[in-house]
Amino acid sequence: LPYRGEEYILNLSAAEKEYTKALRKGYHLSQQKVVGLNTGCGKVFATKKWTPEGFIELSKLLSKMGISILLLGGPEEEERNACLARPLKGKVIHTGCNNTLRQFMSLIALCDVVVTADTIALHLAVGLKKKVIALFGSTSAEEIDLYNRGEKMRIGVKCSPCYLRECNKGHICMTSLTGSMVFKAVKSWL
Repeated sequence: LPYRGEEYILNLSAAEKEYTKALRKGYHLSQQKVVGLNTGCGKVFATKKWTPEGFIELSKLLSKMGISILLLGGPEEEERNACLARPLKGKVIHTGCNNTLRQFMSLIALCDVVVTADTIALHLAVGLKKKVIALFGSTSAEEIDLYNRGEKMRIGVKCSPCYLRECNKGHICMTSLTGSMVFKAVKSWL
């Protein structure tokens, strides 16, 4: 079928909306802005993963603005998110990594902006009509529509997109994206 800019259709149930309200209250997210950092990408295309240093730098910059930060991820990010939370103690909320898909959607619903690589979190955030800062390296940014609610970030290296599962060039497409670069994008969408 020809694509005509149709939006995703993704709705939370009444119970999920109540769960989201309970999360907002439990995390003490009253009026402040909330940025979700989806830190992983799964095993199939591990080359899509952004660096821990980038997430740490971004978190420090966001916390200086009084922005609440949620660490998001699946079971594969449990150790990664725990490691990220340690140096950012008190600056981030580790939301756990064993949420169901629908609970994960409720966490994304809390966010004003979601920072993520090309993952399920990207598609859920787009479906929930959230602002998204999408980080691209090994996959193509042109294949994703953010519906004018975000920004696609990528470094212009010749080998990107490569769709490779392993990189022999130092993963420069993602390591070259700095926390301050992503911070500027997030700030412009808050």
